[in-house]
Amino acid sequence: MSNIKNTAQTFQYKTVKILFICPKCKKSNSLSFPQSVVDNARNLTTISIPKGLICEHSFQAFVDKNYKVRGYQLVDYEFESKKGKDAKTEKDKLLFENLILNGNEVTFYPKPLKDEKENQNLKDIYEDFWEYIPDNNLVFEQFIRTDKRRIHFIK
Repeated sequence: MSNIKNTAQTFQYKTVKILFICPKCKKSNSLSFPQSVVDNARNLTTISIPKGLICEHSFQAFVDKNYKVRGYQLVDYEFESKKGKDAKTEKDKLLFENLILNGNEVTFYPKPLKDEKENQNLKDIYEDFWEYIPDNNLVFEQFIRTDKRRIHFIK
């Protein structure tokens, strides 16, 4: 049985709203995204605006440290997923079924894991986040011990 508790986890982040204008058709929309994206960049932040978000065009916007758009660039070609726009993996479906977005707050409500699938779900979580899990984590201890990526781990 796992030591993971079925409790909600809430994360808050500051957002910034910026007006983006399509460089081709001039349609516009204000979009919010985490302020830290711009704050953590060295100079300009490149933001990719996919088609359908503002208009039928995809483009890139260059935002400075004062959250001002300094320029745009049209995208000449955009790859689309072979599975289609709305295709999601099972893990994605599970994740987004348990997320609640409310303004600048994200809350994750994990569903309880069943005995049989619990180990596989823990393994999937470990594989996705192994580099952020400390070596002394008891929940993932069985995976940490056998992980060849953790060559520094000696027990």
